[in-house]
Amino acid sequence: MKLMRDSNILNKSLHFLRRYFKSDRTLYSELFNSITENPLIGVYILQDNKFKYVSKGWCIITGYSSEETVDQMRTMDIIVPSDETNLKEYVKKRMSGNTNTTDNRFRIIRKDGSLAHVKVYGNLIQYKGKNAVAGILIDITQQSAIESNLQENEEKYRNLVENSLVGVYLIQDNRFKYANNYFCEIFGYQPHEIINNIDPALLVHDDDKSKVAGNLEKRLTGKASLLKYEFKGLKKDDSIVYVQVLGTVMQYKGRPAVMGSLINITELKETTEALKESEHLFETLLNLAPYPISVTDKDLKHIIVNNSYCKTFKVTADEVLNKTPKELGFIVKDEDSSMIEDSMLKNNRVDNVETSLYDKKGNKKHFLYSCLKFKYKDGDLILNTFVDITEQNNIKEELSIHKENLEILVEQRTSELNVRNEELKRANKQLKDQKKDLQKTLTNLHTTQQQLIQSEKMASLGFLSAGIAHEINNPLNFIQGGSLAIEQILEESSINNMEEAKTYLNAINEGVRRTSDIVSSLNHYSRRNDKDRVLCQVNNIINNCLTMLKSKVSGNIQIIKDLDLSLPEIQANEGQLHQVLLNIINNSLQAANHELAEIKINTSADNKYVNVQVIDNGEGIPKDILKNVFDPFYTTKEPGEGTGLGLSISYNIIKEHKGSIKIDSEPGKWTKTEIHLPIY
Repeated sequence: MKLMRDSNILNKSLHFLRRYFKSDRTLYSELFNSITENPLIGVYILQDNKFKYVSKGWCIITGYSSEETVDQMRTMDIIVPSDETNLKEYVKKRMSGNTNTTDNRFRIIRKDGSLAHVKVYGNLIQYKGKNAVAGILIDITQQSAIESNLQENEEKYRNLVENSLVGVYLIQDNRFKYANNYFCEIFGYQPHEIINNIDPALLVHDDDKSKVAGNLEKRLTGKASLLKYEFKGLKKDDSIVYVQVLGTVMQYKGRPAVMGSLINITELKETTEALKESEHLFETLLNLAPYPISVTDKDLKHIIVNNSYCKTFKVTADEVLNKTPKELGFIVKDEDSSMIEDSMLKNNRVDNVETSLYDKKGNKKHFLYSCLKFKYKDGDLILNTFVDITEQNNIKEELSIHKENLEILVEQRTSELNVRNEELKRANKQLKDQKKDLQKTLTNLHTTQQQLIQSEKMASLGFLSAGIAHEINNPLNFIQGGSLAIEQILEESSINNMEEAKTYLNAINEGVRRTSDIVSSLNHYSRRNDKDRVLCQVNNIINNCLTMLKSKVSGNIQIIKDLDLSLPEIQANEGQLHQVLLNIINNSLQAANHELAEIKINTSADNKYVNVQVIDNGEGIPKDILKNVFDPFYTTKEPGEGTGLGLSISYNIIKEHKGSIKIDSEPGKWTKTEIHLPIY
């Protein structure tokens, strides 16, 4: 700023010299020479866009010599390219005699390549009979750096205040002269709604208006320069906000004002109230507890006792607080005391230790004692609980007496039992006779079981009948449509249409083949060779089952088969294996009923077993249900949708084949069924 003032004075001085010293050329010349020799000021004459004269100061500022500049350089040779347009406009105005231009700051490139910020003052003159611009050049690089730094600091301060998490405000003449964004956010206003528009009292709840007005008056009158207090504020939507304010008096534009910061403590207030309610609830629950509870410090002095404690030990809270059990006359056996101390040292807790306690009157009580050490603030506290088992112990003593009497009674009963033993031997013979009857009943039960197996098969066939009918209808439609088309072609066309006739004939053949496959699969399933075992190929049985279930495989279910083509044949009841695999695959189809449903069927063999895996990504089976899936008549399906015998019968069939079946599941993710059938 000082450099700017000096340049203005210098410019006015040049005008003064030219006006008042025209008659004294010698004096004017000496003064001009002193200016041109000044290293801080560059004097120049510009004509026809070329320098005609430059002073020593000009050369020092730019780094170019007079010889390198005069009649050699133009203004555009040293100006920063982005400032060229402004410079041209400035020179144009000066050449036209306009002296009111103020945009006279430019950047030049010194000879060494560095940048310099300069301020230019020029006037139109006559030089050698032609218009020219004579002026001075002042280096303001340092001033520009200082101004830039000041501007940067001001911007940082403004950003800090505007983005602060504390509300900042300035009040003067009972109006807000400034309020940052967070202050406005706290009260629900926009800055333009508050600044110069709102009386601060409008942001204060009626309950605290007098307090806030009084504190504001104290600061403005000098009674208090700095005040910190809380008040209940009023938001734009009339809701309440609790705030804490710290304000101080200051001078703003020469007059007193109050500047302060404000934070929202509504959440803190609510937390404090919740804590008070929690403490009240804790105290209530503590006193409602039916057994004695106390809290002691590390020196075992009582800090808290509940009502039950006072009632049990016949003391008042005032008698107990800040006293140890020993000071109250309570005595614990040494061995019990040592055990409790050891447990506390190792685990910081004691769980249900049976101990006896004598009060100051010598009365003995039995307790289950528990305690827990916990951190509170900067120290350790111990929570103690006592469960009075005095009455239970008295009962134990009575039971001990009864036990002795019972032993005598047992001896008497033993002799009586010997007599009864003879009677039991006679009864045992009767049981043997009953055993024969039970074996006969078991045979009948086995027959009934076989009937149930066939019943379940027929139930499954009934369940699938609709799907099979659907599958048969489609091939029949092929046959019917092809037959009608051939009939029409033969009636209406010549021999040239035989190719088209072949197409329909092929459709008829395809329909017949598909019908044959379905019927064949159904025949395999329905065979009544319950006792005969033949060589079976498990892969074929799986494919037959999939053919029968084809109508239940909707478009969203993907069947992925990985069948071992070298799988050996096994001796088995083919109809029963159909029943097992059909039931397992059908269960997976019912479980995997979603958009990304997927069922994987794998077969493999080792030295002893043919192995089958059926894995679906359905809803899975909960763990508490999984253990019961093979139980007879256990089902989670709706009434009428299942008998609960499917998996039970499957389990028995596999066991009869000397194999094993296992079901594992992850609820909500997958279910896997594994079957192992022996090779022999």
